[in-house]
Amino acid sequence: GPLLEQSVESVSVLTRMDAKHKVRCLWILCVLYVLQEGPEALLRDKLSVFCRKSDQIHKFCRLLKLAGTTCQYFIPSNESFFTLGGLSKEMTQETFNCIS
Repeated sequence: GPLLEQSVESVSVLTRMDAKHKVRCLWILCVLYVLQEGPEALLRDKLSVFCRKSDQIHKFCRLLKLAGTTCQYFIPSNESFFTLGGLSKEMTQETFNCIS
């Protein structure tokens, strides 16, 4: 849908933002939610469209890598469990699980 298209087109802008930037974090959380909960047939069709255009599939892959680096900072290695701006520990863990 529109969120995936906008995300793919805006990946360079999102990349320039700091990993802890609220806009980047919330945008990535929305993308991950759509990828996890969206209708499978619709997602498959959208990915098929991305695959037909090499620049779009490249940007989509960059978006997935960006999601990984953004969510890595949610969970520090030696501190208590961190949550972003009031998100529950469960939501933070679910986000991490979604990209793992």
